[in-house]
Amino acid sequence: MAQPMEEPRRTRLNRDRVLRAAVALADEAGIEALSMRKLAEELGVVPMALYKHVASKEDLLDGMVDIVVGEIDPPVSDASWKSAIRQRILSARRSLQRHPWAPGAIESRADPSPVVLGYIDSMIGMFRAGGFSTDLTHHALHAMGSRLYGFTQEIFDDSQGLDPQTR
Repeated sequence: MAQPMEEPRRTRLNRDRVLRAAVALADEAGIEALSMRKLAEELGVVPMALYKHVASKEDLLDGMVDIVVGEIDPPVSDASWKSAIRQRILSARRSLQRHPWAPGAIESRADPSPVVLGYIDSMIGMFRAGGFSTDLTHHALHAMGSRLYGFTQEIFDDSQGLDPQTR
């Protein structure tokens, strides 16, 4: 007697899986194409299932930023402060080049998450370890601006939405 075919078990949904799928979708189609409906479709669930793991699209974007910032290599402890900062910024740049939508998403977040604050705190720590005063560290952070995140505005073409005359 033939046994009934068992349906393959679906991988359980969790916050990390939802966030990583959202990052992959944004990488593939762009952040503007990301919607809860498309993400649910990608994961093979109904959209309401996502809300058990993310409270809103804003929460989803916060988590996606955390994934990208979490990809940045940790500070190198046995390097000189200049080398450590340079390595960290280059790692951040590589991460953001893998995720071209991320610079805009990072800038759009109203409240930095603990992951983002940890990154900034580690950068401050490297400057302080290099002998910078609190005031000089503050000025260095402002002078470096978005480069602490590993990107320079000019290298990312965000003019796609502009008409050719304006561009």
